Amino acid sequence: MTKTALSLFAALLLFFSTALSAQADTPSFDDVEEGDLGYEEIIELARDNIIRGLPSGDFGVQEDVSRADTAILFTRALDLPARTGANPFPDVAGDAYYVDDVVRSAENGIFTGDDNGSFHPSSSLTREQMASVLVRAMELEAASDASGDFDDIDDANHTHEDDIRTLAAAGITEGRPGNQFAPKDNVTRTEFAIFLFRALQAEAEAPEDETPPEEEAPPEEDEPTEPAPEPEPAPEVNASTITTSDGSTLSGTISNQNVSFDLSGKSDSTTFTAGTITVDQDSLLELSGFPPIGGIPEEQNLSAGENNLLIADVLADEDIQLGTIRTFAGNNLELTGTLTNADGSVQEVSVTFHL
Repeated sequence: MTKTALSLFAALLLFFSTALSAQADTPSFDDVEEGDLGYEEIIELARDNIIRGLPSGDFGVQEDVSRADTAILFTRALDLPARTGANPFPDVAGDAYYVDDVVRSAENGIFTGDDNGSFHPSSSLTREQMASVLVRAMELEAASDASGDFDDIDDANHTHEDDIRTLAAAGITEGRPGNQFAPKDNVTRTEFAIFLFRALQAEAEAPEDETPPEEEAPPEEDEPTEPAPEPEPAPEVNASTITTSDGSTLSGTISNQNVSFDLSGKSDSTTFTAGTITVDQDSLLELSGFPPIGGIPEEQNLSAGENNLLIADVLADEDIQLGTIRTFAGNNLELTGTLTNADGSVQEVSVTFHL
């Protein structure tokens, strides 16, 4: 489905999430109140659109953070470069909403697989694993000695011990009461928000490299060069479809890169089950402006030809009905977005839903 349609689907979910109540300037979650542990860190990360809540409207303060969600957070927080290679993990599905984030975090040396090459995306992140991925992600300088070790440091896998010490030396963790680190415990969403916020703050406060620049050598006479090739024209949407719960597949009408769908004849109980988008060249579909909601991919790499629309999977899981959409959007819903190719050429697209 066109990036337009993708925009639409995302916007739909944003409509129906209790994250609707979250204001862009001051995010809020039903289970996070001022004075709670991690309140400031959670709100600041949500304000920067790094961390989001759950479809229920809660943040999920006591829920464990998964390895896949951690990869997503690093991608947003560090603005990791787009992936350049294939997915190396056999247990990460090619159409999973987190696949690009997992591959990008692996390509940047943050995550590695196990001895069998698996990533275990649904597994909870442990505190010792958290220490290692934070040290790699923030490129923290190794601790100089083992002074001030936690009493239970020997419970950690030896591959994580130095990273736990480094995290403590950097002031990112103080451990738990009784000088314990609890390396095998799972990391909650609140704990990871605190650790990530501290790590980003420490990076921002690091002194600038004051090494003076080297003197530039005098320019050599340039040999005549061939003119640079013209950039590829902006990508375009060639086709887009929506499949609904009554078994019908609707093809969008495209005019000047506006994709239009007529859903006026569908009942209020109709839901979306799938979607496709067909583009004429490899391109990046980007979405922005969504309130804090969990599981919505902000971007999707598209290949020339027909692609599955990842966000349609999320909408299907949420079982959003057309009647709910009409309640919020009225008779028409129009969304906008962009497609960008490898040369940086950008195509503005829009989608209109006649409800």
